[in-house]
This record gives sequence, C-alpha cells and structure tokens, in this order.
Amino acid sequence: MATTQTEANDPARKLYALEFMTMDGVVESPHEWHFPYYSDELGAAVGEAQEGFDALLLGRGTYEGFAAAWPDRPDDEPGAKEMNGAHHYLVSNTVTEGPWEPTTVVSGDRAAIVQQIRELKAQPGGPIVTWGSPPLVTMLLEENLLDELRLFVDPLVLGKGKRLFESESRLPMRLVRSTPLPKGALYLQYAPDDGA
Repeated sequence: MATTQTEANDPARKLYALEFMTMDGVVESPHEWHFPYYSDELGAAVGEAQEGFDALLLGRGTYEGFAAAWPDRPDDEPGAKEMNGAHHYLVSNTVTEGPWEPTTVVSGDRAAIVQQIRELKAQPGGPIVTWGSPPLVTMLLEENLLDELRLFVDPLVLGKGKRLFESESRLPMRLVRSTPLPKGALYLQYAPDDGA
C-alpha cells in the first residue's frame, strides 16, 4: 500500500482496526461464518492491511481468544510469527495481567485509557493493529485515535450477533479504498472524515 504525503510527514504510529464483518455489521464469532468466503486474495489483503505492525491493541474478549489460539501455532503458519512477536496491549479494567507475552495491560477510566493509547502512538515503532474488540474500536473513533478502519465484508446477512457499532455516536468516515475480492467479499478502507 502506498504511503500518503500526510503519513510521510506524521511521526506518530498509525493505528488500524481490522474486522471480518457481515453485510449487516456483525463481527461476532467470525470463525463460525467467515471461512466460506476466504480466498488467497483475501489472505493477501489481510497481510497487506497489517503489514509491518509490531503492536496489537485488543479488548479483553478478543485478547483472550487470541491468547488461546496463537501462541501454539508454528512460526511458518501465516501470521503466527507476527502475531506472537508483537507487543500485546490488553485494554481491560477486570484483569491485571495477560498470559500472552509480552503483554501490557491498559486500564483506568476512559480518560486514562485514551491517554495511554496516545502515549503508545507517540512511541517509535510500526503500526498498531486492533482486531475485533467492537467497544474499543468505537471508543478509538470517538476519541480520534484511529487512523483507518479496515473491513473485510462478507456477502452474508446474519440477522443477529454483536455488531461493530452499537453506540449512538455519529462517526463520519471517508472511503480510502475499495477492493473487490473473490466470492463476493470486499476489502474496504475508511478513515475518519474530520470535514463532515
């Protein structure tokens, strides 16, 4: 993916949220519905979407799922070396440590969490990636911390399940890029639209 002039002049680390999503916005349990739409092209798009990341910022539920799934995977499995080698930031007020090393817990009230994420973005390093974690993604958008929302939309309506946006916040976005994928899936990149 090409670097824009704005990115080249911005020393802050980028923060991207990635989601597998249905047409009606469901992001819950993608392992139950996403795989019929998987393709090599989608796999390549996922790799591109998180290229160069060295930190994962996750809500507790997503963190627990990832911490149970990734550590035992061999390094030659796609994504395993990167996922396990990244620094893991767990956003939670209910746990004080995480088993997936290295993990740093980000906690406190909303203002304290926002400040810790701002400080993380100001540190040197590669992009920070958030997977899943719908309440966290909404907060990142509301607090103007998210640089891009990267959606892998499958041609499926589930009708039920946790949706990406369940808040009543108005969050204007602008389309950065749209890429059609095989099996009717789409890769959509959105950035916050400050001018809307």
